[in-house]
Amino acid sequence: MSSRLILLYVVILCATVATYGQWDKRFQLPTGSNTRLLHVKENTLMLWTLGSSILRRSTDGGRTFTEVERFAEQWAMGIHNGKLFFVAEKGPLDPPTLYVSSDDGSTFSSVGALPLSPNSPYIGSVFSRNGRLYVVSTTKDILHSTDEGASWTKYATPDSMGVNASFDIAGDKWAIATNVGAYLSTDAGTTWEKLPKGANNFGFASLKFVKGKLYGATYVEVAAWNGKAWEAAKLPIDKPGYYAGARDMQTDGNNLYVVAEGMTPGTGVYVLNGDRFDSVGSASFPAMHMSIAMLAVGSEEVYVAYHLRTTGEGNVYAHPKPEVSTSVNDVDQSVGSTPWPNPTSGMVTLPNVRDGRLTVYASHGEKVNVQAVDQGKHTIIDLSAHAAGIYVIRTADRTYMVAKQ
Repeated sequence: MSSRLILLYVVILCATVATYGQWDKRFQLPTGSNTRLLHVKENTLMLWTLGSSILRRSTDGGRTFTEVERFAEQWAMGIHNGKLFFVAEKGPLDPPTLYVSSDDGSTFSSVGALPLSPNSPYIGSVFSRNGRLYVVSTTKDILHSTDEGASWTKYATPDSMGVNASFDIAGDKWAIATNVGAYLSTDAGTTWEKLPKGANNFGFASLKFVKGKLYGATYVEVAAWNGKAWEAAKLPIDKPGYYAGARDMQTDGNNLYVVAEGMTPGTGVYVLNGDRFDSVGSASFPAMHMSIAMLAVGSEEVYVAYHLRTTGEGNVYAHPKPEVSTSVNDVDQSVGSTPWPNPTSGMVTLPNVRDGRLTVYASHGEKVNVQAVDQGKHTIIDLSAHAAGIYVIRTADRTYMVAKQ
């Protein structure tokens, strides 16, 4: 093996150890599957598992969880008007009932049973949009309330196959992923457009709006809807046996976070940084069972809950939240306005840098020093002294992404 290859191997190994080391094992989950995780506020998490009877709460960032209440079945939880709303059943024959907590999950009281259709008992999501509380079943119904569950308005899904637990709203835009396909409404559910499938003809299992832009996740990709077609935003996963896509997507309001599941040992959490995904941190966890609401994004940390496929045991892991240099939709992608060459081995030419002022950041948000030469209509910067990776270049009026080889 040449000295160059040995050096490359050492660099990769060191980087891998450093990345894995940032994941902190916080809590061993009870045996089961389909664990749900919700970030309530700083250091406060709610945890429940479908098929388990216990709702748990943590006030120390997931290091310890205490029992809050027991239910026969637990479905979904969300925050509305500063309160926690939880759908559950107190007994095996009870209908799904809405419960509310005004003390960040310490105690819950009943609001009332939900007016669901007879063939629509399963709840996929509870969330707040446009001043309304939404409860969505995984089979048929979409309910919303303007009075915190005292009364409800019911919508039917655009097909009879149900919502598959994925439904999101941005203003008057509604998006639903059903067993038949993904649908988009621009008039608050009055009319619907059926969207094409994603890569390899896979349907979307998860949909999410970030700053009004719709993103969809399949088992092979994450893609953004541009109004006419899906544009793939490939996750940086190249290992055989991986789904190059998402099991769950969550947002902090500015950026999209994705957790990808591996069929072989390993998983990763990624944040959409401009027009590409950066790794929040990969870890060689065993193959997992992951689903919606197993990824939670806090103000300081990102949390993942998983279960082993073989034994049903699992853990909650936490990772420091990365500093994202560029939020969704900030990057200039117009024709004729991109840096070149890109990727580059060193020199990069930027068009139309006003006043020659620019700032360069590494993908983790750290500012780096570069030599820049103003040539009038163009500016040349030199990245040859810096490590391979993605760099964010901010000028007075634009933001660019450049890959250094």
